Amino acid sequence: MKFSVPYSPGILKGVGVENEKEIESTVLQTSGDAAKIKLTSDRKEILANGQDLSFVTVEITDKDGIFQPNAMNRLHFAIEGAGTIAGLCNADTKDCDHYVSNTRKAWHGRALVVIKSNHDAGNIKLTVTSPGLADPTLNIKSVKH
Repeated sequence: MKFSVPYSPGILKGVGVENEKEIESTVLQTSGDAAKIKLTSDRKEILANGQDLSFVTVEITDKDGIFQPNAMNRLHFAIEGAGTIAGLCNADTKDCDHYVSNTRKAWHGRALVVIKSNHDAGNIKLTVTSPGLADPTLNIKSVKH
């Protein structure tokens, strides 16, 4: 089913009802201007075998941490320690930036960085920067078997 709703800032909640019981709901909330970068890793620990990967989702949010879906900020990635950047992506099929680099634009407020271990155990520190946004860091541990 499709509903047309006039735009108004605030919160919009959609509720799925079956047999007069709520079975699912989704909330959309208007965000402010881009202010922060949020990093979420699928794993906090990878094997130090030179091939293990961690996928880190990058999201642009407003000052209150609400996702900003219109953000297209240029992101710069830096890595220190026992790993490397295996690739960057943003799901924009028209983006011609190289997958293996240290910079990528966010698309619809998101990007993805893939971190690859090397053969050393230790800490991997990822820092993502963009002018005007807070610079977050994320730590991933690389461990021997």
